[in-house]
Amino acid sequence: MTSTSKYPFEQVNIFLISLSISRKQSIPEKVEFPISIEAKLAEPGFPRLQVNMIVKTPVETIIAFNAEAVGLFDYVGEDKIFDPELVAAFVEERALPLIWVYIDQLVRIVTSQMGMNPINLKAPVHFELNLSLQEIKKE
Repeated sequence: MTSTSKYPFEQVNIFLISLSISRKQSIPEKVEFPISIEAKLAEPGFPRLQVNMIVKTPVETIIAFNAEAVGLFDYVGEDKIFDPELVAAFVEERALPLIWVYIDQLVRIVTSQMGMNPINLKAPVHFELNLSLQEIKKE
């Protein structure tokens, strides 16, 4: 029995590009702060998608950080074009949550090594990406 995926993409790699963390001298045991998430799809080149994610806090918080990761995914479907709706659905439902896990783990590990309680980022309920893709044809 062969399994088929809802999306014809497979993960090639996820790279943690950068992480910067600064903190105040005294930190309470439990810390809550707002985060913002920026996600974008690099100009896709058939058959590879590049998805960039930046997670950051406002600078004036007790702990300020900026983390960036890039996910690479190859198209393994049989069609010779990317369907923009399929790409958008894949990125929002699969790629962004997968990249999020890497950033979350990186922040958790680094903050625990700083001698404080590890920061557990709250994952968004829904990731959203603004896309305006046209059909991308296989050359």
